[in-house]
Amino acid sequence: MAIQRLAVEEVQQTAQVVQPPQFLQAQQNPTSQPSNNEANLALLSVFKALSQILAIRLFLLLAVVGSFVLAYMAMSNPDPHSSWVLAIYNILTIIPLVTWDFLMRSRG
Repeated sequence: MAIQRLAVEEVQQTAQVVQPPQFLQAQQNPTSQPSNNEANLALLSVFKALSQILAIRLFLLLAVVGSFVLAYMAMSNPDPHSSWVLAIYNILTIIPLVTWDFLMRSRG
């Protein structure tokens, strides 16, 4: 099998000036930058408040589900110890979370 060599010729390319699209030119304008930052900060604060509200609600939901599970376990096995565990759980977990949620609603 013989190796065949190809002739390579250099092709001259013409320089073309490409204009960027108009939406990119508007973003490069420094006067539009502060309003963009203000909008981003406002959006960030809204998302932060929304995440705090949802986190509180999620904790409250998990605590209430845990309370129902403990109440079911306490009723299925009537024992003074299980009733005390349920009461302590409600006092230390459910009541503070409900109070926290109530205070967050009244503030905001």
